[in-house]
This record gives sequence, C-alpha cells and structure tokens, in this order.
Amino acid sequence: SSATGEIWTGASAQPADGLPIVGRVPGVEGGVVATGYGRHGVLLGALTGKGIADLLVEGRLAEELEPFSPERI
Repeated sequence: SSATGEIWTGASAQPADGLPIVGRVPGVEGGVVATGYGRHGVLLGALTGKGIADLLVEGRLAEELEPFSPERI
C-alpha cells in the first residue's frame, strides 16, 4: 500500500515495445520463455501454449510467433 492508504494492483509487466516475449532464450541451452503479455495474457494463453508446445516438440517456433522472439530485445 502507498502512504495514502491506497492499494494498487496491476497486470504483469510488458517490455518497452509493448509486445510479449515468446521463444528460445539466446545463450541459454533449453531456455524457453513466454512472458510480457501485460493485461492480455489470459486472452493469448492458449495460442502461446500451443506455440511453446510446438517449439518443444517440433523444434521451431510457429511463424506467427516469430515477431515476439526474445532475440529482438
């Protein structure tokens, strides 16, 4: 709580560009991330889950998720 007695809650953090981060973590063997959705995480969870499952099983990120690669950060 703040000094005024107010309580604040917020959505999960987002990167500066406002886009989520989804994919393999560069330089981390076996590292995979799906984060930074802000308030839209609950809406995109199913798509992200499928995308990460495909990445782990097939070894590649779905084309529609490529713009969200951690390599852009």
